Formats: sequence, C-alpha cells, structure tokens
Amino acid sequence: MLATFGIPWPVKDRFVRFSAIWYYDQGSGELVNEIHSRKLTGGLDRDGLIETRRLRATFKLKAMDDGNARVIYRANTDPRGSLPSWLVNAISTK
Repeated sequence: MLATFGIPWPVKDRFVRFSAIWYYDQGSGELVNEIHSRKLTGGLDRDGLIETRRLRATFKLKAMDDGNARVIYRANTDPRGSLPSWLVNAISTK
C-alpha cells in the first residue's frame, strides 16, 4: 500500500509504501494491526514528495465490558529530511 502525508510548510510532504497485517490475539482479546514500511526500489523521491525511510506502527483494538472500545496506537518513524526523528516521534505521540 502507499500513503501520502500532507505536512504544513516549510516541511515537504512525505510518502511511504507499507504492508499491514491484521490478526486476533487470543491471549489479550485484541484485534491487532501491524504496519511496516517497505522501501521502494532505489528509494527515489516522487512527485515532489520525500520517501519516509522507516515506519513501524501498531493498532490494538479491544471491546470493553461497558460496550466501548479501547484503541492503542503506537508508531515510530524516520521521515528523512531536516527534522530529527526524535522530534517527529515526540510530536506523533501527542
């Protein structure tokens, strides 16, 4: 799959090619989605977008007894460019 990210100026927009796997964890009772980036051949930028070097993310969804759902999302990325990874990861956790 391919996703693009529109980022406010002055940072350039990014794209990432990734695969996603869904599975049910019987031990925790959670539906899990694991996302991992896949590098494009040659890692070329395209259409004015910069290829994200690495993306790893996990969604965990669980039905609660009160009828609500709990969603946990964790991500780690290296977007390339002038922004340091630690800053991007700190911002994405908010």
